[in-house]
Amino acid sequence: CTDLNQDGFQDLILAGNDEGFLPQFSKLDASFGHVLLNDRNGNFNKISSAASGFFVKGDVKHITPYRLDDAPHLIVGLNDDVAKIFKVLH
Repeated sequence: CTDLNQDGFQDLILAGNDEGFLPQFSKLDASFGHVLLNDRNGNFNKISSAASGFFVKGDVKHITPYRLDDAPHLIVGLNDDVAKIFKVLH
């Protein structure tokens, strides 16, 4: 949770995928991440990957929001891969 669009309300960043399951259970790897903006009434509106700039492949282990030059960015830690940095558009 972080305020991506600086409106004073917490927005949601979701990502996942889990490749650690046994072969008979397959992988859970169909997510490329989601940005959900708070509408200030307790509802969240999904922003497309093209509009948000957030599209991540891999087994996400951690997301850290930060601001650089007053723009929202996300550092995404991936299992067995280098971290990715995304500038989130809004």
